Amino acid sequence: PVHLGLDNVEDLAMLAAGEVEETLRDFLASSPVRLLIAGSREADLLPMFSAKNRPLKALEVTRFSLAPLPYSELLGFIIFQFSRSGKTCPRSVAESVAEISCGIPYYAQRLAHHIFAATSQVPESEAVAAAAELILDGESPRYGRILAGLSPKQGCVLQALARFPQIPVFTSDFLQRNGLS
Repeated sequence: PVHLGLDNVEDLAMLAAGEVEETLRDFLASSPVRLLIAGSREADLLPMFSAKNRPLKALEVTRFSLAPLPYSELLGFIIFQFSRSGKTCPRSVAESVAEISCGIPYYAQRLAHHIFAATSQVPESEAVAAAAELILDGESPRYGRILAGLSPKQGCVLQALARFPQIPVFTSDFLQRNGLS
């Protein structure tokens, strides 16, 4: 068989309401091609292969997760990629990318790309903030769909987690402070 590797497969979910997934399924069913599928947004990737109503559900899939990228390697990679194109990426900017993205390849790549595209030579911290804002704006429809599917109580818990991330969830203090008990 022929082996084909695809990265960022979760982006297929956003295209043409499943038509791309159906085309991929039909192609795989009629060919000797076997896929290696990679993606770092597991919340988007998992439903593509496990939800009953999705075209790719019937595929035999072996799951493995991509761990966050090692911090020092990610910093070096970002700085090197900027330098390859004649730009200088300060260590502080690379550190911000690594911290904001938590080393998740998808978000690190998107954040660094937006910073790179918006910078003529040396990015400043403002470029990091603007790039992060761009990504959040782009993700908000997806987050909105997630929030719309929550029950009112689940929404209250999520808001409480956002307000008090330092308080352990299963303590009476957390429950009382947020009117959840």
